[in-house]
Amino acid sequence: MKKKIILLLTCVALILPMGGVSAKNDKPLISDNRVISNNINDAKLDNTNIEGEILNIREAKNGILADMNDFVISIDDKSEIINEFDGKKLSKNDLKKGMKIRAYYGPAVTLSIPPMSYGRRIMVLQNTQGIGTVEQNIGNIVKFNNEKSAYIKSKDGAIFTFITEKTEIVNGKGEKAFLKDLKAEDRIKLYFDERGGDIGLKNYLPLIYMPEKIVILDKVETELFATQGKISKVTDSKNGVAIMVEGKKVTEFGYDAIRLNIDENTKIINAKDKKQLSYKDLKEGTEILAYYGGAVTRSLPPIGNGKEIIVLQ
Repeated sequence: MKKKIILLLTCVALILPMGGVSAKNDKPLISDNRVISNNINDAKLDNTNIEGEILNIREAKNGILADMNDFVISIDDKSEIINEFDGKKLSKNDLKKGMKIRAYYGPAVTLSIPPMSYGRRIMVLQNTQGIGTVEQNIGNIVKFNNEKSAYIKSKDGAIFTFITEKTEIVNGKGEKAFLKDLKAEDRIKLYFDERGGDIGLKNYLPLIYMPEKIVILDKVETELFATQGKISKVTDSKNGVAIMVEGKKVTEFGYDAIRLNIDENTKIINAKDKKQLSYKDLKEGTEILAYYGGAVTRSLPPIGNGKEIIVLQ
């Protein structure tokens, strides 16, 4: 106990130069088109995710369906499933009703209600008894002891984290990481022994933690928007290929008509056999489901970059 008091006083002394102690006071279309992209070999994994409890698990032809709140995740043997706490690889059979998970999915999502998408990576967040957790956004990091140790202050100033050489650090995939991998603005999750990892005082800010483990959480990208409709025009010029899509938006935020730029990063998939297509397969009159990011021009029609194009017919 004496050691903890000494450490607490030391931590408080370190915090004061950093600013002192703060006081504590239109609906989607309903369709039978179950379009799911499960190409997990892509070099860039989309980080769109949903976090919550598994409400039910159902058997499916190629795996299982995990029902979450207003969303369904399709999981098969190619899905990467990891216990976030210890980095252990799991299988779909380890997933149970009541578990809390973070599912990285898509980018393609079905037009059904509730929507369904393929689970590329599943992080199991179920905590071990006696292990506490807390998440924080890193504000700044002060390294010392030849960069073997550090103290971190959260962006909101409410959490102070002390890292030693014994602190285990992993990335969002459960792979070993290092102090140098922690950056300002990163979001991290702390795992600590509830009997000793929380050395802060009640009603005292910032709270002070000495975690046993730190997980660097993946940055969540902006959610994709979608429009279903027909290609009314295809433009192929020296500046690249662009298509005009006219139909109806199928996400809360999106457009009934939008012009989309198509490049080598745009995935084009046939809904019937899931085969990859070329931009040359995009013809006027083709029915498609187009996914794009939220960054679009303010022109009429708006112009954006196509992320994934599902050819429906």
